[in-house]
Amino acid sequence: MIKMLIYLGLAAAPLVADMAERERERELGTTSSEGKQSHTLAVVPATFRCDTFQHPPDFVIGVEKVEGTRNAGFAPADGGLDLTIASAKQSANIRSVLDHDTLVTHTLGISRGASGSAIIKPFFDLYHSPLLPAPLARWEASRSAITNLQKDVRRFVSERKATHVILFCAGWHMEQADAVSGAGWMLDSLMAEAARTGTAFRPVTIALTWPAGPRESKIPFVGGLASYSDYPKRSDDADEIGIVWGSRVVEQVLLPSAGGAKSIVLGHSLGARLLASAVASRSLLPAAERTNSGKKLDWLIALQAAFPRDRMIHEDDETPGGSATRGAYSGLLKQTSHALFTTSANDRVVGAPGAARNLPFGIGRLSPAEHYMGSYMTVEDIPKYPAFANALSPMWVLKGRWISVPTARDRAIVADCSEIIGSHNDVWGNAELARLILQVIR
Repeated sequence: MIKMLIYLGLAAAPLVADMAERERERELGTTSSEGKQSHTLAVVPATFRCDTFQHPPDFVIGVEKVEGTRNAGFAPADGGLDLTIASAKQSANIRSVLDHDTLVTHTLGISRGASGSAIIKPFFDLYHSPLLPAPLARWEASRSAITNLQKDVRRFVSERKATHVILFCAGWHMEQADAVSGAGWMLDSLMAEAARTGTAFRPVTIALTWPAGPRESKIPFVGGLASYSDYPKRSDDADEIGIVWGSRVVEQVLLPSAGGAKSIVLGHSLGARLLASAVASRSLLPAAERTNSGKKLDWLIALQAAFPRDRMIHEDDETPGGSATRGAYSGLLKQTSHALFTTSANDRVVGAPGAARNLPFGIGRLSPAEHYMGSYMTVEDIPKYPAFANALSPMWVLKGRWISVPTARDRAIVADCSEIIGSHNDVWGNAELARLILQVIR
């Protein structure tokens, strides 16, 4: 009888835990299909494995959108930024994307165990904390989670004698598990290239994940359209999360932890947009949070970036056409020593020759001035848009896969990767692309 009771108790334990997690999801407002996709590693860690890669990112920072009236008013005005030091247009653009509904819900460490298992160590976890903070305290808890992670990253940098500290971010329709796996595939390719060339490469890596997964529809036969229709909202979310949380990760984790190692942000598609927004906005953090305001990133790497090209030029430029967010990144290259932007004629998502698109099937065509940064550019294209060329000057334009190492004066590199990148998503396990990246960051 006693054995039976013990057995029943053990069998019921996972069910009780599952019910507690479901209740915590409801309390946090992360029960939507996109929400569940963005906290897999925190809530169901046993489902995540490292079978397809050897080098998972060392750390994961999970940012999520929270829904429901319980969370109303929990975030500070203007995302806790000091918009009084921004231009009127920059302030208006930032306020237009702020929904005040994002939180860091978990931070964790990952290592690869036997037979491809993932060993996950939580550092901060709103899903399993004994007492969930009141709504008004959750935002501050999120901010503290970022600053507290710095000591763990710094310890890894010291123990590993790291040469690089890299912040990864994946793009649209990448669930958390896919985004973390993508970082693992990229790391495998970089490590293999470093071993092949004898390059010193001992990275400490962080994956910033966000609710970018596809939206599900409850209406039969329209699931695909529903998932594509969320693009405008997802692009705003990428901006908001980059501005509010990405800026703090760069300022309070990446830069202070790097020490003598090179500091790098590497994003793909909307992930590149998120990280570019983060780097461009770090100067707007309150003075008490700008602990590294005088320090530049070493590299911004934007792979097939999904943001309008004219974000790079000055907001007062009067070139006809253009996007509403023109000039949003005009100060970006003041925050980083170098930048690499890839383009490809094979990318049918952010644009092909003469037809940049922000949705599949040609929906939402953009004017030439609005072309996304990842849309196809040739050496001949760039002089046709002088404001853009001037914004990136001094710039080094690449064509083809074999390159030489850029010099210190080459602030920005625009790489025609048509021979390397075969489609929009052909980046994470791409050995040739890893070769290019390692050449420029080593």
